[in-house]
Amino acid sequence: MSTNQKTNEEEVDLGSLFILIGKGFSKLFNFIGGIFKGIFHFFILVLLFFKSNALKISLAVLLGAVIGSVKEFNKKPTYASDLLVAPNFKSTQQLYNNVNYFNDLVKQKDTLGL
Repeated sequence: MSTNQKTNEEEVDLGSLFILIGKGFSKLFNFIGGIFKGIFHFFILVLLFFKSNALKISLAVLLGAVIGSVKEFNKKPTYASDLLVAPNFKSTQQLYNNVNYFNDLVKQKDTLGL
């Protein structure tokens, strides 16, 4: 009689364990579903905002494009250059002197010397 009672208790414990595992999985899936619902709800709210303010947004984009293109076409061209030099055979002092000389020519705007 005592052996029958022990097996019944073990089966009940195993059954309740499976019920707890099932509840844990359902809570996990409900949590993940809630995250996706929140993301989709935010996406719908953004779309509704764009729908209700479509005229203002399109006017701002058009005005920005016109102003940007006018400023881009009317600006003066600028020129720049970069140079990377590496000294060889212990000639660093001569290299520094040459770089300083060319920088002075640029500051004086001496294009013929350059």
